[in-house]
Amino acid sequence: MSKTVHDVRLSALRGVLKKYPSVVAFCKSAGLNPAYISQVLNGHRNMGSGYARKIEKHEGLPTGALDAPELDAATTLASLSEKELLEVFQIAAPDLSQEAAQQLIVILLSRLTSSGHGQNE
Repeated sequence: MSKTVHDVRLSALRGVLKKYPSVVAFCKSAGLNPAYISQVLNGHRNMGSGYARKIEKHEGLPTGALDAPELDAATTLASLSEKELLEVFQIAAPDLSQEAAQQLIVILLSRLTSSGHGQNE
């Protein structure tokens, strides 16, 4: 039995939530309704595309990332521009200097390129 888009979104949501101390903390951060997210997690509702797009935007993911089971972390990173990668580093590590973030991006891009994931400009 193949996964539905709702199964894929649920799995992706669970992955996103691992970065947060609680569902409520995630919802406050993303400006989402905790009751709705709880219903999705408990299987009482399916996540609509509007909510999926809001979560992608909040998490800095490409549009449609929550719908695509074949996307792994390297593929998602490789789809980001250098500017978007810099924004990700600034969000993830706000104390990291811009110079250090740019050095990490160069290393990351070289490894992604050598592993065959490529880079979209």
